[in-house]
Amino acid sequence: MAGTKISELPAATLPLTGAELVPVVQSGATVQTTLATMPYVPTGTGAVTTTVQAKLREFVSVKDFGAVGNGTTDDTVAIQNAVNACSAGSTLLFPLGIYLISSTITIATASVMLKGVSNPEYSTVPTIKMTSGSNFMFDCTNAGVVFEGLKFLGNGTTYGASSTVNGVRCSAASGTDCDNYFNSCSFVYLNKCVEVKGKNVNAVNTLFSNSLYGLYLDRNSAVAADFRGLSVTDCRFHSLGGASTAAYGIYVASYAAEANFRELIFVGNYVDDSYAAIYGCINSATITGNMFTRMRGAGSTIDIDLTNSTFTANLRNIVVSGNSLFCNDTTNTSTGIKITSTCTLLIANNELNLYQYHGVALSGFSGFIVTANVIYSCGAAASNLYDGISISGTTVGSGVISGNRIVGAGTGRSGIYIQSTNNPGSNNRNLLSDNYISSYATPITLSATNVAVSNTFGAGAVLDCVKNSALGATGTFTLTPGIDSPVQRQSAALTADVTVNLAASNVYDGAYFRIIRTGGGAFNMNVVTGSGTAVLTQNQYIETIFSAQAGAWIPVAKGSIV
Repeated sequence: MAGTKISELPAATLPLTGAELVPVVQSGATVQTTLATMPYVPTGTGAVTTTVQAKLREFVSVKDFGAVGNGTTDDTVAIQNAVNACSAGSTLLFPLGIYLISSTITIATASVMLKGVSNPEYSTVPTIKMTSGSNFMFDCTNAGVVFEGLKFLGNGTTYGASSTVNGVRCSAASGTDCDNYFNSCSFVYLNKCVEVKGKNVNAVNTLFSNSLYGLYLDRNSAVAADFRGLSVTDCRFHSLGGASTAAYGIYVASYAAEANFRELIFVGNYVDDSYAAIYGCINSATITGNMFTRMRGAGSTIDIDLTNSTFTANLRNIVVSGNSLFCNDTTNTSTGIKITSTCTLLIANNELNLYQYHGVALSGFSGFIVTANVIYSCGAAASNLYDGISISGTTVGSGVISGNRIVGAGTGRSGIYIQSTNNPGSNNRNLLSDNYISSYATPITLSATNVAVSNTFGAGAVLDCVKNSALGATGTFTLTPGIDSPVQRQSAALTADVTVNLAASNVYDGAYFRIIRTGGGAFNMNVVTGSGTAVLTQNQYIETIFSAQAGAWIPVAKGSIV
């Protein structure tokens, strides 16, 4: 075909195989090569020449396998074929479009990335869409699958109503190591956005919106011993369930069956306009620096129940700190932070606002610190049975509640309420100190072995609180730590001098009594201490602490109440 122009050559039969010959001019001579060996030459010092074919195969596009992405063509088979073509370490690209699928795409190869190719904005990311059924869109049956810059769109409506379609299931081959990673993704109108059946899943900068479950933790039944590791950072959980439909950002499927889940990191997230945020048996967790706003559900924003945990108490470590919690719906019976059963617990530097039930509720606890929280207008439900901080259960001891600012709404039972049906011994007493409490019917309600020191009560509060006060208007009284409340108030007008003795036999070091006289009458209240007798007139108080070294009660403060 000498003298024939290239433009005059007949068209090649498609598709090409890569084995076709191509003429090239090299050093002035015309030689041949194949399409498959055409070179790709990077620029820069040390760059290594490869072939164009090898370079293009570093990435696979779903459109290479016939996916259309027009929102109406069923792309299920094309996407599954594209996934099957990926080897470990491959990246599968989704160009901008809406990819309709009708059944689950299974990812059986480890360490594959599915990546959207677009500006990662909410409205412009490549979208995978499923409109019916209850299947998962993707099932990762091997470890290390990464999703980035993709939107998963289900068949629900606002707040997740009527959602049946599920997003991504992370199960891994053995049900243990998932090692899945979600970055800059969106899950919208789904039942379960992500289901985790193994360990080690990470979500970063991802939106979970108008769905019933953000991350649903449901241990693989074949792997009972090692169910752990969820890190959620800088994500948004939006309009999950609303006010009337139970829905959660993080949900452990069953308290009893999934009692071994541990190691949750929930940091820097934004949860808004949702029923609840975190729910289940979670043995260790760090929940820090999050904003929970316009919470609308009837339960608790954070609800961790360790009743059925199989871990010993020293392996249950929970930190809730630096969070802002705001309940928007005053008609719902909601609590801010609820923790049930003993663990090593720190609740610190949180702000809780407008929860109708308790701000913080701990049940069945021994050993906790609740400090430096601001609790505002919590416990305002009409029944007057709720508190700023409520501690209850058969084992309540060894706790510290200090430095909190607790301001009620003019209703509510107590700023701090500690009540146990079986309070432990005197060595397990709780310490309440340096709290500011205002606008509750009773600032502090205590059972017998607790100690309250240097708390301040603001406007609208009763001056102090007493459980089973032993003091009357006349006579001699003996107060015994562990039997009598550490805060005693005499409020009736005295009809004769009153003497108060403090028992000194078998008393633990640091035992405490605060004795207040608010009753009138032209008689004295004489409190006998190791330093002599203190005389209280109306609206005076004395605080005493027992010194084991001195074998006596030592006055530490005496003054007038405001």
